Amino acid sequence: MCVGLPGRVVEVDPAWPELAMVDVSGRVRRVSVALLDVPPVVGDWVVVQLGFALEKLTEAEAQESIMLLQALSDAAEGELSLDLEALTEAARPGPAVA
Repeated sequence: MCVGLPGRVVEVDPAWPELAMVDVSGRVRRVSVALLDVPPVVGDWVVVQLGFALEKLTEAEAQESIMLLQALSDAAEGELSLDLEALTEAARPGPAVA
């Protein structure tokens, strides 16, 4: 499953208008903006998936997405840690059976 992440455009190079530098969760990435109907400007929010900006977002939509993704991550972290403990226990070799 792939999840589109909200990111804020921090730089657009006029020499390469199909690329932008986008801050996604504190990491700045080079992203293709060629799929957008209207080129973004610095400060715009976009949904980034697999290195492509798929659509523009309002700041409110971006903030809501960030909050929902954080809540999902927090919930999954608790579940995954329990699953990892169970898997680790199950993977330990038991007594040899003759």
